Amino acid sequence: MQRFARMYFGGQKTAKDYHTALYWFKEAFDKGDDDSESFIGIIYTFGENGVDRDFDLAEIWCTKETSRSILIRGVLYGVRDDSKQSWEKAFECATKVAGFNFGNAQVYLGHIYQLGLGREKDYKLAMDWYKKAKEKGDRDAMARIGVMYHYRYVVSIKYSEALTLYQKAGNCGEALNGTLETQKI
Repeated sequence: MQRFARMYFGGQKTAKDYHTALYWFKEAFDKGDDDSESFIGIIYTFGENGVDRDFDLAEIWCTKETSRSILIRGVLYGVRDDSKQSWEKAFECATKVAGFNFGNAQVYLGHIYQLGLGREKDYKLAMDWYKKAKEKGDRDAMARIGVMYHYRYVVSIKYSEALTLYQKAGNCGEALNGTLETQKI
């Protein structure tokens, strides 16, 4: 069941459809697949592709102490637009999980440092975290390092390195346009 859910969640061999993914993730969860709950949390956090954004439901689904659930809670703290929004808590969650060598958390932590979300901007620390995720082959990290080089966020300008990383990252339209949204990780 989770395979079906992941296909619709990621748009693999089908159109991205969070409504259908949500159905299959919930079915998988009901059958004992605890890993599905963090994906349900992601879907409610961003509320796209047929599902409304619901921060309270996202919070309910991300209570486990798994790396993915902790990271989703961190993202949720960052993107909320209510009284529970907290970049400090987002940073705490990302730091905790990045320490477990979790690539998505390393990218998110780099994002926090790059944009100065709840703390001073620190391009060196952002680059350090992006590079750690890049070592694991994380395409988002590659694109973000490309942005750092391309838009001169780091001292040494490496346009050729930026182009190479953009190509390795694949579809990185956001990075090429220089729009690193705080709403997405």
